Amino acid sequence: MSREPFPTNAFALVIVQHPTTKKYLLVNESRGRGWWLPAGRVEHGEHPNDAAVRETKEEAGVDVVLRGVLRVEYSPNPTSARLRIVYYAVPIDADQPPKSESDDESIGAEWVTVADLANRRMRGHEPMEWFSYIDNGGLVFPMDVVVSTEWSSATVHQALPPLSGGADQRVVSYADDERRLRDEQQQREAAAAARAAAGPPRLTKTKKARGEGGGGGGGGKGGASGTARSNKGGGGGGSGS
Repeated sequence: MSREPFPTNAFALVIVQHPTTKKYLLVNESRGRGWWLPAGRVEHGEHPNDAAVRETKEEAGVDVVLRGVLRVEYSPNPTSARLRIVYYAVPIDADQPPKSESDDESIGAEWVTVADLANRRMRGHEPMEWFSYIDNGGLVFPMDVVVSTEWSSATVHQALPPLSGGADQRVVSYADDERRLRDEQQQREAAAAARAAAGPPRLTKTKKARGEGGGGGGGGKGGASGTARSNKGGGGGGSGS
């Protein structure tokens, strides 16, 4: 059966956090669309990683290094599909000022906090969601979740030293994750083997002593009959209850 071409439109969205102030990069988009994240379409033949770096430079005026992936979205419809990758990045030069002169790409950009968003006309809710996610310790996945057969440029600067604190401390290592899952599985198997070796639990049935509570009785029928005679006569000795 023949298949019709199924185009996929790819987009890159970038959450850029300042390493010192922990503020986030926000873009004032052109044509009055409001404030938004550095983002844009992946061009034909371009790797999404390169698109993320390019769009951040064009819209916000800041050169960044991609440090991780926050989400990969795939949204199909009857005639095409949309692929969107949300990246976490930091500026290469923490002192580089954001864009301040408007052009076709944007009006400008600023470093902001989550609280600052309330004073701006936002294009959408995602900046608030992603900034809060990072501030609350959300996981940042490693860059190797986005791979291809060819890398068009070295936009992932592995040679740069890791940041002190911040999201770099939360980057998930696939090796560490695999090791943790393997250890947990071994622990479950060891616990199951121990239970099997011990066999089914042994139930101990406690039999209530006959003549319990007899008036100083020595147990058995003698104690019980002695209690009955004592009760009938209303005398001392009683049942002890």
